[in-house]
Amino acid sequence: MPPTDALNDYSVFSNADFDPNEYANAVLAGEPYPPPPKSKSRGTTANATIASEAAKEDISVALGKLTLGIDDVSQQLRSLVTQHHEALLSEAASVHQLEGSLQSVRQDLSELGVSLEKLRLKIRVPYQNLSAHVVRIQRLQLAADVLRRTSRFVLVARRLDFQMNELAKSTSAPPQTNGKPESNKAPSKASAALEENIIEGERERTVAKAALSIAELTSLCNPEPTKSGSAEPLGPVAPIPLRSINSVTQHIPGIDAARVKITEEMENMLRDGLQNLNRSLLASALQTAHNLRILPQLVQDVVDEIAETVESRIKYAFDLASIAKEATKDAPTTAASLMYRSRVRTEPTNVTAPQWTNALWIRLEGLVDDLATNCIKIYTLEKVLKLKRDSASKTPFLEEALK
Repeated sequence: MPPTDALNDYSVFSNADFDPNEYANAVLAGEPYPPPPKSKSRGTTANATIASEAAKEDISVALGKLTLGIDDVSQQLRSLVTQHHEALLSEAASVHQLEGSLQSVRQDLSELGVSLEKLRLKIRVPYQNLSAHVVRIQRLQLAADVLRRTSRFVLVARRLDFQMNELAKSTSAPPQTNGKPESNKAPSKASAALEENIIEGERERTVAKAALSIAELTSLCNPEPTKSGSAEPLGPVAPIPLRSINSVTQHIPGIDAARVKITEEMENMLRDGLQNLNRSLLASALQTAHNLRILPQLVQDVVDEIAETVESRIKYAFDLASIAKEATKDAPTTAASLMYRSRVRTEPTNVTAPQWTNALWIRLEGLVDDLATNCIKIYTLEKVLKLKRDSASKTPFLEEALK
């Protein structure tokens, strides 16, 4: 068969979009295959025309051509196999060898999968189980910590209630002097030792203990997170606050009221101690502030208040306007002074000079007394801060107040 005729006969089947079902349907229906496009120019190709004419032929003719085509293709394949049988045999041998190599690779991959599964069972599964146990232990530790702090909170809250009841019943005992006035003699060694060992009353000790209980309750309610360098499965977990527990929330109002009461008692003791230079009251007030964790703030507030008082007294002592008012009020009324009474004068005159001098000296004397009193207060406060020490670290309160 000529090559051109073969190409023309097989052009329909060599098309990339050839569909045997559609081709059979087109032959049975007597329609061209492939169907011509709707809009087609006059210059159609010869292959499309020949394919359309071939599809319009009779079914028996189409089947005959298909049979001849199949026989032709089979004969060509047979001739090609006969001509290239050595190359095909060599390719088949190489494929067989490659199949053996692939089989060995497949076997090695299977063994590798088995080894990986064994490693997973030996490492991954125990690690997952261990991680689950660690998480469970950590949660149990959190629960145990909450229970421990709750139990301690309830115990300390009851102790605080008892201390507040004792504080309400107790009264400050007056100092016992046995009816004898204090002598002006130099203190002996025994009195000096007694001065070093500050004696606190029962009421003051109760206030300090109550302050310590309040500080412990506050630390139990709001614990600080522990710093840990190891990596935990749940991450850095903060302790659970106790304010979400019903048995704890019912004690919160009483604790707040006790804090206010203890703070007022501390301020009263501090004020009375500075006013009367009573070291026992000062020591009790400072101990209470230390137990409440507010000692540096309290000392700073006291020093600032005394500094503001001294500053205001200095301004008042040298206030020329008020001195002029006092001087003119006490000055004798004369005709010359009546001429200057209509305007405010802040300078002494010949008439008001004695009154100015008197008023200024009175103010200076009061200023010196106030300065001496406040210096004594600061000295006494410093002395007590040096004597009082932390019971655990033995650090003087003065060092803590200066932080």
